[in-house]
Amino acid sequence: SKKYRTFTLNPLPATEETIETIKKNVAEIRKYIQVPLLLENVAYYARAEHAEMDDATFFKRVTEESDCGILLDVANLFGNARNIGLNPKDFIDKLPKERIIQVHLAGGRIYNNLLFDTHDHPVWKETWDLLEYVIKNSDLKAVTIERDDRYENLEEIMNEVSRARKMLGWRII
Repeated sequence: SKKYRTFTLNPLPATEETIETIKKNVAEIRKYIQVPLLLENVAYYARAEHAEMDDATFFKRVTEESDCGILLDVANLFGNARNIGLNPKDFIDKLPKERIIQVHLAGGRIYNNLLFDTHDHPVWKETWDLLEYVIKNSDLKAVTIERDDRYENLEEIMNEVSRARKMLGWRII
């Protein structure tokens, strides 16, 4: 019988034990996938308990010690900033810039005073501002706009794609 692992987008406790577990999981994955791996920061709505370090230090150590690149989800950073008070620019500043390979952008919606990462609304202004900050402070290779629903306004979506391309200095085809 094969072993299957499940992955969730819940905050992990920022502990030494969690870092060791992630390193082991990445090593196991690398037995089957021989391509560079990127790890993504997740959106969450409450802090994980029993943290031994701040979120940025934890994510930095995880990526360095597992030798993975970073898929920096700036929409998640903005959501975490709004929901739990994380400082997104401080978070970005603590990361190893050479490991930031890709950025995710998305829009969300507010419900019960929390910003949910729903991928069904336009990208928030604050998220665009964070993309600009990442571009200025890293050698970013790619941007993905995540949109999982509400495709009715295709012009709005294409304008977001054009804006991201312009920010990166890419020619619009």
